[in-house]
Amino acid sequence: LNDPLFKVTCNNVPVNYVGPLINRREPTIEDMIPLEAGKTKIIQARLSSAYDMTKTGIYSIQYDIPTERVVFKHARTFESTLVRVINKRQSGLQSNNIELTIEGRPNRQREQSENMKVVRRAATLSYVSCSTSQKFQITTAVSWALKYADNSFNYLNKTKPRGTNRYKTWFGRFMLNNWNTQKIHFRNIKNALSSKRITFDCGCNELSFYAYVYRDQPYIIHLCPLFWSTPMTGTDSKAGTLIHEASHFSVVVGTSDHAYGQMASISLALNTPSKAIMNGDSHEYFAENLPVLL
Repeated sequence: LNDPLFKVTCNNVPVNYVGPLINRREPTIEDMIPLEAGKTKIIQARLSSAYDMTKTGIYSIQYDIPTERVVFKHARTFESTLVRVINKRQSGLQSNNIELTIEGRPNRQREQSENMKVVRRAATLSYVSCSTSQKFQITTAVSWALKYADNSFNYLNKTKPRGTNRYKTWFGRFMLNNWNTQKIHFRNIKNALSSKRITFDCGCNELSFYAYVYRDQPYIIHLCPLFWSTPMTGTDSKAGTLIHEASHFSVVVGTSDHAYGQMASISLALNTPSKAIMNGDSHEYFAENLPVLL
């Protein structure tokens, strides 16, 4: 299970998703699972590997995919469609709730997180399963990501707070509290990239992934095949990917993946600013700022 696809509660209290948060490419028709009317598809998933189910109690579980994560048509068919119309073509997917009495069981990711110690010292990069060439690319990407984060923070810190094109495109309708929140977000991202010990694991082999992290395992970033084929800077770049992944860590920002890709992120900002300000790709695209917006 590689996404928070379920609403899970224990004794009516929401259960945290502790699985990986993955930066994927925009979905194409090849990524879709067709489901005809009246048909069913059965897939097994181990919820305890992705949700904190360490407590014993009555669990309520519901499959729940929000509107912006459902795609009915190939992305190419939307190229000439105004983003404000996209939401009308989509609907969420929810199942009925089921309730189960479950005995608490250990969660591997949580155990690893609790055993980790955050090292507070000058930024040092470490590597797992990375080649010399990959290490060089990572070092360069970190340098550019830091420039992106610094530029984003300075923009928010020095620009008079208002509904600028750059802000509204990625974070939606202007609100002073949200502007100040983004300023804190990019300050935290900048500090993480400049002063934390970051470990890069190059062992991921999932072809459709850019990278992934576990929210409560700072500062370990798993880099996947799509990362190596992207440009160093610009849209969906290596540097932007590191902004995206750093924003996921709870101790940095704690973003989620509400929408993937520029079109979906613009639609999210228009329709649900409260999600846009906590969306990983929205932070990435604000930082990459291509096309350039003022």
